[in-house]
Amino acid sequence: MLEAPQKLKVSVLQSKHDDYDAGRDSDLWALYEGGRSVVARQFLIPRRKEPKEIYEERCKRFFYIGYIGEIIDSFASQLFMSPPTLAIGDERTVLPEFWDGWTKNVDHVKTGLAWFLRDRLLHALVQRSAYTWVDLPPSPVEGQISIAKAEELGLRSPYLVPIDASELMDFARSDSGEFEWVTLQQFRDYRANPFGEKRVRRYFWTTLDRESIAKYLLEVELSYDSSAKSWRADDKAINGKEADLQGAVSRHKFGRVPLCPLALPSGLWVGGKLESVQRQIMELDNALAWQQLMSLFAMPVIKSDKKFEQMMGEAYYIQLEIGSEFGYAEPSGNAFDATLKHREALKQELFRIAHQMAQSVGSDASTAGRSGESKKRDQNPLLVVLDALAGRMRDHVADVASLIQAVRDEELDLAIGGMDEFDLEDDSKFLADAAVSQSITIPSPTAKREIAKRAVRSLVPKVTPATLAKIDDEIDKAPDDAFATFDPMLGGPPGADDEDK
Repeated sequence: MLEAPQKLKVSVLQSKHDDYDAGRDSDLWALYEGGRSVVARQFLIPRRKEPKEIYEERCKRFFYIGYIGEIIDSFASQLFMSPPTLAIGDERTVLPEFWDGWTKNVDHVKTGLAWFLRDRLLHALVQRSAYTWVDLPPSPVEGQISIAKAEELGLRSPYLVPIDASELMDFARSDSGEFEWVTLQQFRDYRANPFGEKRVRRYFWTTLDRESIAKYLLEVELSYDSSAKSWRADDKAINGKEADLQGAVSRHKFGRVPLCPLALPSGLWVGGKLESVQRQIMELDNALAWQQLMSLFAMPVIKSDKKFEQMMGEAYYIQLEIGSEFGYAEPSGNAFDATLKHREALKQELFRIAHQMAQSVGSDASTAGRSGESKKRDQNPLLVVLDALAGRMRDHVADVASLIQAVRDEELDLAIGGMDEFDLEDDSKFLADAAVSQSITIPSPTAKREIAKRAVRSLVPKVTPATLAKIDDEIDKAPDDAFATFDPMLGGPPGADDEDK
C-alpha cells in the first residue's frame, strides 16, 4: 500500500527515469503527424555564423514533406484490415454480455477496441512504446447510488486510458521485468470562465503500484507569450510548488500494476529506423527551396578600380568606366542536380529500410505463430513484419483482458484473434489458384473450407463482419461432400456416370 503524503513537491513527482526522453518522443510524433506539428526551430539547424535575421526568414519559409507518416500509416492500415476479435477458446461460443459491450466502448467515450488499438500501435511504431492503463471509475458516493445500480449502469466497468511514452515519467521493474510501480504525468489547459481571458493548466500525477493508486493535482495560471502567440506555463517555476493528494490512496483488485506496455524491439521500431533519413530530406528540401529563391535575386558584381556609388535598381541605369565589368553572381545548376539526385536516393532509402525490416524480426514468441505458414508467406518481407506486429498486438490485448478478468473475478479462456488478413496479394491470382485447386485431389475438407473462406473475401470484399461470420459458419457446417474435388485421374467428379465422364 502506498504511503502518500497529503502534499508533495513537484520536483519529486517529476523525477524522471533514465530512459525518459520526452524531447525525442515529441520530435518523432511531430515527424509522423506533419503539418503545424513540425516547428521550424525544432528541426531546422542554423548554419555556422548565419545572421539571425536570415535564419528567421528561413524558418518562416520552412515546409515539410513527411514520408515517415505515409509508411507508418500503411503498416497500421494493413494490420487492421481484419479487426481484433475475442472468443472463448477455439470455439465460436458467444461471449458474455459484458465483453460484447466492452469491445464497442473500451474507454467510456464510445471508442471501439479496434480504433483504440490502432492508436496504440501508431504511437508504438513512432515512439517505440505505448501503454494502456486499465482503470475503474470512482466508487459511487454512499447514499447517492448503490453498487448494484452502478454495475447496472456500467459505472464500475473497467475502461482503458491511452498513455504515451512521454507521460510515463518514472517506474521500477522487478527482476522478471514487470512493473513494481509507475508514475504518470498528464496535464490539461482550461479557460477559467467564458467571460475572462485567464487560463490555467492542471497537472495530474498518478502513481500506481501492485495494490493501490495515489493521485496528485496542481493548478497554475498560464501566461501569454506574444512572440509564440500561445499560452504557456513556466515549467521550471512549478518545481518549487507542492501538489495536493486527491482524496485518499485507494486500493485496487488488479493484483499487479494496471499498466500494459506495448513495446517494440528495435527491428520493428519504424520511427527510429527512419528518423535520421527523414530529417536529412527535410534539411535538403529547405536548403534547395532557399537557394532557388535566392537565385531569383542574383547579387550584382562590379569589377572596377574606382569606388562604386551609383544607385541601382529597377528604372535606374549605371555608367561604368572603360575597362570596368558588370555581372551577376549566381549558383550554377550543378549543385542543384547533385542535391536533387541525393534527395531522391534518400527517399528511396526510406522505403527500402521499411521493406527490409523483415531481416530484423527474430524468432520470438510473437513470431512463433508463423512456423506453419507457407514459404511464400515467409518470403514476403512485409508479411513477416505484419505477422510480428500482429503477434505483439494480440499479446497486448491478452494482457489487458487479463487485468479486466482479474478485477471482475473471471477465469475465461479468451482467445485473441484477428489482425491476420493483409491486402498484399493480387486477388485475381488467388482466385486463379483457387480454381486450379478444384481440379486436383486434396483429401482435406478442412483445407477446402479455408480456400472457400478466402475466396469469399476476394469475391465479396465489402460485407459486414456479422455477415462474414455467418458465411464462415455456413461453410463450416456444410457437409464434406459439398467440397468434392475433381480428380483428373478419374476424368470427372467422384460418382459421375460414364456419359458425364
